[in-house]
Amino acid sequence: MKHTRVAACLSCRLLRYVRDQRPTVDEFLAWLGSPADAGRYHVLRKAELLLLENGRLLLSPEHLSADGDHFTWANSMYHLDTEMVWVFRCAIGSSPSQDQSTAAPEMGGLPSGAAGGTMEETANDASRNHTV
Repeated sequence: MKHTRVAACLSCRLLRYVRDQRPTVDEFLAWLGSPADAGRYHVLRKAELLLLENGRLLLSPEHLSADGDHFTWANSMYHLDTEMVWVFRCAIGSSPSQDQSTAAPEMGGLPSGAAGGTMEETANDASRNHTV
C-alpha cells in the first residue's frame, strides 16, 4: 500500500456506505472485508477524505456537496445515488465551450481548468466521452 493512489480506493458504493451509515472504524473495516482492503481505509484517512467524529466515520465536507449527492476528488465527481463518475480532463489549447456554467451547477460549475476539455462519464463500467 505504500504508493496507492487515492482514486483507486474510491467508489460510489464505498462513499455512499460512509455517507448513509456513518460506521465506526471497526464496522467499516468489517464492511471492506479482506485485510488487504483495510489499506483503503488508511489511504482515505491520510488524504483526509474520511474523517472521524465522535467515533464515527464521515465524508469530508470539503469534498461532499451540501445536498450529499456528489463527492469530488481531484478531477472526478462521484454521483453517489446514480453510480456515475464524471472525470474532467482539459486539453491544452482547446477552446472553451459556449455554456460552461450549466455542466455541474450544484457544484459551482466546472472545476477550474476544465473549460474546453472533455468529460468522461463512467456508469456501470461503460465509458463515454462528452465535450464540455
